[in-house]
Amino acid sequence: MTGMDRVTADGDPGAGLLGKIKNALRVTVSDLDEELSDIIEACFDDLRRAGVREIAGGGPQVIRAAILYAKAHFSFSADGERFHRQYDAVKNLLRLTNSGA
Repeated sequence: MTGMDRVTADGDPGAGLLGKIKNALRVTVSDLDEELSDIIEACFDDLRRAGVREIAGGGPQVIRAAILYAKAHFSFSADGERFHRQYDAVKNLLRLTNSGA
């Protein structure tokens, strides 16, 4: 099973999440799909560890979190740190509103 298959099989929170992330990163080739799928899975794992229960079907905030996480981990400039801080803010919002607490 490829990384792309795992993302769609394990609960893509919106149709075409991989495509949305590729657009956000300005990636047009499929050579990076597996790596990007692994980044998406790592984001979902991080959200679960933070206590976010609703990832699949989690809506625009989960999609935004995945995009920011990908930008933070795919950035080769100082912007990566900024994207990581933005991701942490979205993760905290999701944790507070989506943890079931």
